[in-house]
Amino acid sequence: MAVPALMLTDTQSGYDQVDLSGHDFWAKSAEERDLAFAELRRERPISWQRPAEGSLIEDADDPGYWAVVRHEDVVAVSRANQVFSSAPEYGGVMFENVPAQLLEETQSILAMDEPQHTVTRKLVGSAFNPRQIRKIEEQIRNQAAAPRRTWHAFERRARL
Repeated sequence: MAVPALMLTDTQSGYDQVDLSGHDFWAKSAEERDLAFAELRRERPISWQRPAEGSLIEDADDPGYWAVVRHEDVVAVSRANQVFSSAPEYGGVMFENVPAQLLEETQSILAMDEPQHTVTRKLVGSAFNPRQIRKIEEQIRNQAAAPRRTWHAFERRARL
């Protein structure tokens, strides 16, 4: 990801004209949003956005955020957690201004930095290996069949 240093630090020029932060943007059709993202990917793959609308806790000092919209840039940012941290003390990856402890306790595995990400991934992954999935599938089939068995038993009794 070759991004000029100025692009990552200059917020004085204002927010991007493609406003990803407002409810109006997300109320547009998928086609309109796709066109806007295509423009950003082509012309401004890293754009400065105003604070997101609809925060639970408004923050007059919230300067906004950087939107990274090209796949290869998102991958690079995701892998460079020493530079682009998801840690709650740096704001996490939520648009809410909430206490760091709440962010830490509610973050998805996708928002974790190393080494916590790998530890959690291994823990979660162990619950979803092929053997465990077969067990879960069997439980779901049994639970789904239970009402049918109950109904058949009810029908048999009703015919007596």
